[in-house]
This record gives sequence, C-alpha cells and structure tokens, in this order.
Amino acid sequence: MLYGQRPTRGRVLARAAGLAACIVALVAGQVRPAAAAVPPEVEAAVAKNLGIYSAVPPRRDADETITLDRGRLEIRFLDTLSGARREPGLCNGLRWLLVGRLAGGGGARAVFDALLDVDEVALIFYAVETHVEPGRDGRYVQQRAVVPQARFTIRRETAARLDPAVLSKTLVGARCVSLGRGLVDELWLPNARPGQ
Repeated sequence: MLYGQRPTRGRVLARAAGLAACIVALVAGQVRPAAAAVPPEVEAAVAKNLGIYSAVPPRRDADETITLDRGRLEIRFLDTLSGARREPGLCNGLRWLLVGRLAGGGGARAVFDALLDVDEVALIFYAVETHVEPGRDGRYVQQRAVVPQARFTIRRETAARLDPAVLSKTLVGARCVSLGRGLVDELWLPNARPGQ
C-alpha cells in the first residue's frame, strides 16, 4: 500500500486478526515480555569470550537471559541434563565457562578482563517443564516451569589463575567433569550428594 492510498477491507481485517492473535498469545502466557536488557558491552563480552548462544536474542527461549546484578554476571542456557546427556552436558558447561564455546573465545578470564565491574560469572543450565490446565473460561492454559539443571560459578580470583589455552586441551573425555569441578568455585547440581 502506498502512502495516501486507502487500505482495503482485506488488509484492515488481516492486521486486526494479527493484532488480536498477539494479544491472545500474550494473555495466555505463550509470549512473554523480554527481560531487562544488560548494557550492550556486557552482551558483546559474553558473546565474544564465551559464545554461549548460537541464536540471536529474539530467537532464544524466553528464559535464556544474561543478567548483571551487584558484580554477579548470570547467564542462563536451555539444556536438559538427563540420562546419557548428563556427563557430556556437564563437561560442556565447564568448558564453555572456562574456555568458551567457540574457538578463540577466552572463557571467563577474558570476560573478567573485558568487564572490570564483574566479580563472579555463573552459567546456569535449565530445563523447561510444561503442563496444561483448564482455565476459568473453559480453555486449556499451558503452564511453564523453569527447572535448574546445573550451575557453574567462577570468581575473578579463581579465573585469573587459569590458562584457557591449556584447559582447552585438558577438559576433554571421561575426566572432563572430575577435573573441571576442581577448577570452578561451585558446581551445583539439584539433589546431588556431597562429593558427587
């Protein structure tokens, strides 16, 4: 439609239907507002040095976020760690935090070098559980719950002692999790027994 032309009835109805669908999805909880954005330099430092996300923010899961609060940088990533995926997933989390996901990333040490106001970096893997319940109006409503799977945390002082180039060769294979566990300040797993 060109400027100055009157919209046709079909175009008006199509736009109204699209707007109504967006409103219904928002009310039903299918589309959630975006989390408060971190400064662009924080997002850029995480992307460059950790390379956690392979999708642009609008294409990510609604809970895949980066937050910065009082010196703690928290990165949430959707990854289910169950069954045969548990050990490789834990190894990935340790490698991504310490070395970076992509070649030449630099890991948490490079993040600390780039962001002087960050004292701690936490990478949280989570799963999403959904179920459907009948709503008051007789329609079914999907409920969504975020379930933490693992949290990998490292502080500035710990990262300063590590060499990402050496770790990229060390954190591989069957010993990856046992070696990596001793290099981070915390590896939290739900329902984990002490020493596990």
